[in-house]
Amino acid sequence: MKILKEIEESLLRKLDYERTGIILRGIMKFYFNINTYNEKNLPDTSSVIALNHATLLDGGIVSSVLSTMKKKAHFWIQYEDVYEERPDLLRRIEQIPVKVENKISNFRYFFNTTLKMSLDYLHNTNDYIGIFPQGPMSKKNNKDEVHSGIVYLIKKYKRVYNKEKPVIPIGLYVKDKDKDIINKYGGMKEIKIRSFLIENIYKKMDYYINIGEPLYLSDLEGDKKEKSEIIISKCKELSDEIKDKIK
Repeated sequence: MKILKEIEESLLRKLDYERTGIILRGIMKFYFNINTYNEKNLPDTSSVIALNHATLLDGGIVSSVLSTMKKKAHFWIQYEDVYEERPDLLRRIEQIPVKVENKISNFRYFFNTTLKMSLDYLHNTNDYIGIFPQGPMSKKNNKDEVHSGIVYLIKKYKRVYNKEKPVIPIGLYVKDKDKDIINKYGGMKEIKIRSFLIENIYKKMDYYINIGEPLYLSDLEGDKKEKSEIIISKCKELSDEIKDKIK
């Protein structure tokens, strides 16, 4: 067991974005039936993608799907209990830390680190910034809660570069039976990938991704909270479209 742990740690130290994408694509192909709709709505230039949470593996699954389209996404990852557990790894695979606890110091971190990294990717690459407006998925998370990070990011980009980036709403849907299997192996501190792979080797789970048309904040009414609610509502609509379609 100790040898396996050492091998695992050695492999983790060698991971970067490209190697991680190759591994994820292999896992997805073997364990999941991925169904993607309306890929034409994904722009070729940098944008912000907004997603509703379906499972604890959403970021990895969506990243692997985008990589098959030669597209790259940098997801906002909760710093507390997640990013801080493996900061070197998550830095190498180019994810962006965000502190979610309501503290003054965390607001400074958001503006000085999270926004700064996101603006750099948006301006200097054709990559996507991936954000879950509901925040992190956990047993404590209020699924009706909506965060305004997307609005802050889009407005900051417009102030700095005098150009507005679109928000691409994406609806994720997973059937309850498959969701229960996936979430069984997850926690805020650790997702038990090894156990998931071993115990589900003969199962094939369905995962649905519905990509909506671009939204522009300047076209949306209301303050930052109301604009955020419109965005997550659109994600949920796209998710419900799939749910109704496959009934």
